Amino acid sequence: MQKQAITVNDPPQNTGYFYRVNFDSSTGLFTNYQQFYGGMNIRDFELASNSNNAIYIRGLNSPLGQQEGEILVKDLINLSTNPRLLNENATSTVSSKFTYLQKDRHGNLLVSSYSTDLNKNKYIHRISNQNSFASSYVETNFVYLNNYTIDVLPQVIPELIALPSCSLTPLTLNSETNTGSIVYENYSSITTEINYNITLSTQDVTLKANNYILLKPNTHIKSGSKLLAKIQPCSITQSKMSNLDEGKKNEQIKSNLDIIMYPNPSNSIVTFNSTEERINKITIVSLDGKQVINQLVNNLKEFQLNVSILENGIYIVSVETKEGKTHTQKLIKN
Repeated sequence: MQKQAITVNDPPQNTGYFYRVNFDSSTGLFTNYQQFYGGMNIRDFELASNSNNAIYIRGLNSPLGQQEGEILVKDLINLSTNPRLLNENATSTVSSKFTYLQKDRHGNLLVSSYSTDLNKNKYIHRISNQNSFASSYVETNFVYLNNYTIDVLPQVIPELIALPSCSLTPLTLNSETNTGSIVYENYSSITTEINYNITLSTQDVTLKANNYILLKPNTHIKSGSKLLAKIQPCSITQSKMSNLDEGKKNEQIKSNLDIIMYPNPSNSIVTFNSTEERINKITIVSLDGKQVINQLVNNLKEFQLNVSILENGIYIVSVETKEGKTHTQKLIKN
């Protein structure tokens, strides 16, 4: 979407049109402008995570008496399909009085509002089913801002972080004979065999695997020793989104250790246990970005969730606490 002309060779400025362009990375020039949709004033837009849909907000002076702040989705695969107006909470209530869109580092499409109607400006809202042209909608009141208000969402900054390359080989541990701290990492999975023992009270063992870590029955960790098990993605680089507040980012990373999810892998009941903060909501998303479970927990410190309805595979679990923090873990359904 073009908001202003950059050079004299650009097409006329019009914030109501989408363009498809070619980009030459060697020169930094845009060419071959192709206008493929227009006809309304667009305030803000984002692409769905699969890049097949453009989701945008109507701004002021919308034609035909349309309400300000309505949210629409445009199918970028079938360009002849007219945009679809999103409703709120999968009901017949038409979306209205929303302000800006912003994608967070977890891929959520977040929405802000300036409107005091129904206290919309005191919440961050979200686009549910963003990858679906037919069934996407606005999930209102996704995050409460503790009675504060928001209009423009803060800009997130892309950041590349280096991650270790890892072997596709699984690791099986039978016993520990070494002394001191031990770290096992860069494996596809780590499994402790039955009767695996950490026998020294001063020994620390760290397990880091790409897919899963399985502690079989009678795994014994002697009192005084420590065992840290962590799912660690392995690749050359991974793109993530973060804000400029490093203190808050480090606080969130540290707080991920406060919520325990077990057993993992699981084929039925998964227990979530929080040592400090109360759990408000649990969301499970498949690797293709589809939300498969969205469970309110009512601020409990321990909650059991039945995942038997899920197909076997790997899922991303986001646990939201009463304080508004989000803890993300990987779940294997078997």
